[in-house]
Amino acid sequence: MEDRVIFGVWSWNEFIGWYGSLPISGQILFIIAIFAAISLLFVGLYYLIKGCIYLIYYILLGVAYLLYGIFLAFYKLFEALYYGITGKPRPLKNKESRFKFHKKRISNIMESPVVKTIPKDTNLYCTECGNKYTDSMKQLLATEGMTFCSYCGKGFKAQIIEVQN
Repeated sequence: MEDRVIFGVWSWNEFIGWYGSLPISGQILFIIAIFAAISLLFVGLYYLIKGCIYLIYYILLGVAYLLYGIFLAFYKLFEALYYGITGKPRPLKNKESRFKFHKKRISNIMESPVVKTIPKDTNLYCTECGNKYTDSMKQLLATEGMTFCSYCGKGFKAQIIEVQN
């Protein structure tokens, strides 16, 4: 059978002849190189597909957050218009929801020293920004056992506290 080049590609017989003419160490290295190239191809395809899936996931997640924000803005707008037009007062939320936004910041709350009695005219100061506690902050500290600074947002927690009138 005659060896010939078809469309610029070697025939199988030419490749077998070339491979057979290599020393045994060259043949082993050639087989290892083929397996390494195939492995790199599969690893590259894996990470390419994984990257595309992550890209699509985060784009869809961003679109979902964007749509959520848009719908929330419309809801707040129409809610404000409703209460503005009808003149009805907004319903008050319960005390638990007052701290709902700050639950993530609970780890940032600083333990205050144990204070048994605070006279009403006593001035307390925020350790973060140095501003004086407001009366509502003192009341929250007395009733709830925790409060947040009105100026900087730093949380404070007291274990035992009473406010004298």
